[in-house]
Amino acid sequence: MIDPDFPSTLPEFQARFGDETACLAYLRTQKWPEGFRCPRCPSTHSYTIESRQLEECAACGHQTSLTAGTMFHGTRKPLSSWFRAIFEFVSRKHGCNAMDIQRLFGFSRKIAWAWLHKIRDAMVSPERSKLRGRVEVDETYVGAAEAGVYGRDLGEKKHIIAGAVEETDDGRCGRCRLAPVTSASAEHLQSFVADVVQEGAVVHTDGLKSYKGLDHVFGHEVDVIGKDPAKAAEIFPRIHRVFSLFKRVVLSTYQGSISEKYMSAYCNEFDFRFNRRDSGSRTHLLQRVMETAVRCRARVHRFVRAARLADVPAT
Repeated sequence: MIDPDFPSTLPEFQARFGDETACLAYLRTQKWPEGFRCPRCPSTHSYTIESRQLEECAACGHQTSLTAGTMFHGTRKPLSSWFRAIFEFVSRKHGCNAMDIQRLFGFSRKIAWAWLHKIRDAMVSPERSKLRGRVEVDETYVGAAEAGVYGRDLGEKKHIIAGAVEETDDGRCGRCRLAPVTSASAEHLQSFVADVVQEGAVVHTDGLKSYKGLDHVFGHEVDVIGKDPAKAAEIFPRIHRVFSLFKRVVLSTYQGSISEKYMSAYCNEFDFRFNRRDSGSRTHLLQRVMETAVRCRARVHRFVRAARLADVPAT
């Protein structure tokens, strides 16, 4: 639920979430919007232990962590720093990288890297719906240039990204979905389409044989591009615009190189920002991330463990 009084500027944000007490109070209201509920007894009354971020049931004495089951589970850093990092990441048009967070808070690069992946994870709403209507689908190659690698050859630095974008009634881009795929085979591309497009929608693709058979589930329109690659952007203007914007973000924010292992997280971040590009206020985006962060425990704890065992990229 959108709060019209939610901070929209950095001074307003600092005034509301500048200390731990305010952050804990917000976390409590988001976790228990209808009031405290003890997980062990019917009691609805509790005492707050701020120093340990706990709620103690007034009836049975059971203690419940405020951060348990949220993105902040197990953190040793102040919630005020977490909230500020979320603000910085979401409010910037193209986000920021781990070096930015490292400079802002003085954390190690590994901690900053782990934080950003947790925030990206919170950008994926569990309730998001599939694309509908008429949907353009294509695939592209993302990554740095590599000597001796041309065309569709992947090499070691290129990654295949599948994309889909809705076409609105007035011909503009609607919502989009991007995701890395292992190959441009029918198995992987058609699985992507099935995951992100609602059955019965009209899927518009080029003549790649990997898309053959989509008409069993979707309306399927095919336009063969032929040997002139310039025609691709004319026939599929919306998905090529999405690909161009994604590559621009990769180049400007992440210096043109992002890890294949975490490509899905970067695609989800782009989807979140692109699909809310017409939002009247960045405040709405911030609230959506905060709500998901409180409701869902981050799925990227395995990234944090891996980061302790090896150096991680600055992105």
